[in-house]
Amino acid sequence: MERKELILAAALIFLGIGFFGETVGMWRLDWFLESWWVLFILVPSIGNMRDFGLTRGNLLGFSLGLTLLLVAWVPAFRPFAVSYILIIAGLIIFMVPKSEM
Repeated sequence: MERKELILAAALIFLGIGFFGETVGMWRLDWFLESWWVLFILVPSIGNMRDFGLTRGNLLGFSLGLTLLLVAWVPAFRPFAVSYILIIAGLIIFMVPKSEM
C-alpha cells in the first residue's frame, strides 16, 4: 500500500467514526459540517506545497481556503475576508517568484 493510499484510508476511517459518533449522539460535528468543503481547497494546496515547494498557486489556494475556514468558524471575521484575501494575494504575487514550468 502506498503512502497516499494509507493516508486516504486513515482519513476515511476517522471521518466514518466521526459521522457515526454524530449519528448516535456521542458528539456534535456542527463546526465541521459547516466547513468540510473547505478541505477540498486546503488539502490539495498543502499536497502541492509538499510536492512542488511554495509556489504562487498553492499559496493562493491555501490562503483562500484558510480565509473561508475562518469565515465559517469565526463570524466576526466575515467583514474583513475580502480585504484579507486581496492583501494576502497581492503580497504573495509581490514576494513569491513566478515558477517556471
